Amino acid sequence: MYQKVMIAGMLSLLFLSACSSEISDPEAGGDNNAEIEESQNKDDQDSVGTDSKEDQDSAETATQPAEDNQTTAKAAEDAISFIEKQYTKGDIQVEYPQLPDADSVEVQSINEVISRDATYFFENGLYEGYSGDIKYETTFLDEEVASFLYQGLLTSPKQSYPLNLSYSTIVNRQTGEKVTLSDLVTVDEAFVDKIKQGKILSSSSVEYSDEVKNYLSSLGNEQLLNELSKADTMDSSTFTYLKDDSIVVIVGVPHALGDFVHVEISK
Repeated sequence: MYQKVMIAGMLSLLFLSACSSEISDPEAGGDNNAEIEESQNKDDQDSVGTDSKEDQDSAETATQPAEDNQTTAKAAEDAISFIEKQYTKGDIQVEYPQLPDADSVEVQSINEVISRDATYFFENGLYEGYSGDIKYETTFLDEEVASFLYQGLLTSPKQSYPLNLSYSTIVNRQTGEKVTLSDLVTVDEAFVDKIKQGKILSSSSVEYSDEVKNYLSSLGNEQLLNELSKADTMDSSTFTYLKDDSIVVIVGVPHALGDFVHVEISK
């Protein structure tokens, strides 16, 4: 009888131990699940980090063409390299631009157009006995056209006052041909009206802006139209140069108003 009781007791203990193990297993499983979940979260974070880097790389790739375009534009600008040349006749010196690489017909033509315009007055004896320096300024330059302004002050022992000289050259860089005002705009009475209402730029005349405008208004439309029609020919006193967003017309005026006036018209 005693042995039966002992056996029953041992079986009870074994049964209770098994139940205890089953109860503790879910807790162990919970810990494992927490570790698995933490591991999954870490993987998700790594995945998000990877996706973020891929998005960043994609954005950088998307901006690359824009940067390439800027680099290309800069390279094109750097490729347009005029150098300074100097012409001397008597006591007059003229600085003017030239392209250094004159291998192509177009480049040779460009250089000839510029040098002919820059030196024309002095080569043809229009200012004999005068002295002075003519400097040039690049007013506009791109792959299609180049625009240059020449300005200087000339003096003569025969004249009691100095003379302002102002003229220009626009040349087509693709063809090597000279560009005139008539190539750029329709020279008609509507354009004459724009000239009369334009903005006065030249420093020698800006202080006389009202007087200059009165003078231009006093000119008959037919007279001014005739002058503008032959602008940029070297036997004219009317010339044209370009700026980024405007056309400037140089018009001859009396010495009291500065000899030349620069009138700006928005493109």
